[in-house]
Amino acid sequence: MKPGIGTWCYMAPEQARGGLVGPPADVWGIAGVLYEAATGLAPFDQDDDADHEFPSLQRLAHRVGRDRRLPSRLAAAIDAALGAEPADRPSVAALGAACEVAAGLPVAERRFAAGAAAG
Repeated sequence: MKPGIGTWCYMAPEQARGGLVGPPADVWGIAGVLYEAATGLAPFDQDDDADHEFPSLQRLAHRVGRDRRLPSRLAAAIDAALGAEPADRPSVAALGAACEVAAGLPVAERRFAAGAAAG
């Protein structure tokens, strides 16, 4: 793990605070992009941050969990990936698998399904 830099609205809490980052920070960033792609809204606005500290996780949870534009399975996958604690976030593969299920892909077409051929 190493200290990271990144784009404000897509940085994991530990990254925004200048802490060590690893794969869970990547999962956070992917979830932010998924949220924006699915809703057309950034997960956070820089204006949310009057004190130049990381925006409240409660604001994001409110935005994601109550966003009626998201199918419930996709909202659940994004919510899990935006967990406050890095250890509570799914792996990249688990997030991918959850998104495949949320998209309704048949098992034979799921890249991350158990037993899928490595490509």
